[in-house]
Amino acid sequence: MYTIHRSFSTMCENEAIRTTTSDTIITLKSGIIEIRKRREKSMFYKETHPNDEIILNTLSELVPKDHLLRKIDKSIDFNFIYDITSPYYSHTNGRNSLDPVVLFKLVFLKDIYGIKSMRETIKRVETDVAFRWFLNLPFSKPTPHYSTFSQNYIRRFQGTSVFEDIFNTIVHQAISHHLISGTALFTDSTHIKANANKNKFRNAVIEVVQERKRDLENEINAEREAIGKKPFSYTDKTISKTIKESTTDKESGYYHRDNKEKGFMYLDHRSVDGKHNFIVDCFITPGNVHDSVPYVSRLTYIMDKFKFDVNCVALDSGYYKKDILKFLEEKKIF
Repeated sequence: MYTIHRSFSTMCENEAIRTTTSDTIITLKSGIIEIRKRREKSMFYKETHPNDEIILNTLSELVPKDHLLRKIDKSIDFNFIYDITSPYYSHTNGRNSLDPVVLFKLVFLKDIYGIKSMRETIKRVETDVAFRWFLNLPFSKPTPHYSTFSQNYIRRFQGTSVFEDIFNTIVHQAISHHLISGTALFTDSTHIKANANKNKFRNAVIEVVQERKRDLENEINAEREAIGKKPFSYTDKTISKTIKESTTDKESGYYHRDNKEKGFMYLDHRSVDGKHNFIVDCFITPGNVHDSVPYVSRLTYIMDKFKFDVNCVALDSGYYKKDILKFLEEKKIF
């Protein structure tokens, strides 16, 4: 039996407390109790039973001061999530739900660390001290089930603006901290694989409205009216088009471009602020939608939503379209 001749209160002090027997050394320092065998005097030493160490520390003490999650937690106030999600929860009955901030922080962790699934994210939370600290989830509490988020999405958040509201609020926080200028924007798209086999599809015939050159039509009619002639009456023309439609994920689109992988994809159209590379807009379309199609509407949305005074944009050649050029010229954006 081991006896330590100090009061328990001294365990909180920085000085080491040590007692020994013939073959064992017990040390208490900074709240950590270490019990180990006495080391024989030899250059060769093999550590035994390191997993038996008893640690009396808080989660915060175990997370490095310069850890990325500490920086994120310091920079972003996540309490706004309570206000955004409150209308979607019952406040008078039902059993306690998972804290909505924890729910959405799980998504942040998944995306920040590039974890492929929520199942793998939960496995990481089980053992990762920094993850638990970020979630305010001590080891004394069990981790949520991996299906919790998907079930909340299906039953509570699907079809709502919750995700967009959370994203926009974080952008507004970055603007308030002068991390986003809103004067120069970079836009491009990247493809995201759909969870669908590219060989399982059917040929679907769809009706699409043929793209009209409305600016050219307006110019022609303006010239005709100027010389006293009756303007032309232009109408939309509908054409039939055959496309590949996934039998697994009908919302995806078949993506095929030179020197790139073909298959059923989605396109993530992103706009990034030029000051510190903050993403200010994400817009998802099927993979068969051209990059240029949503550009004007998304740029208009960004400028209206965040009150940006955009004076220059950076785009690749895929956006070299007449309607985009005309819009940028009218807005004096170069």
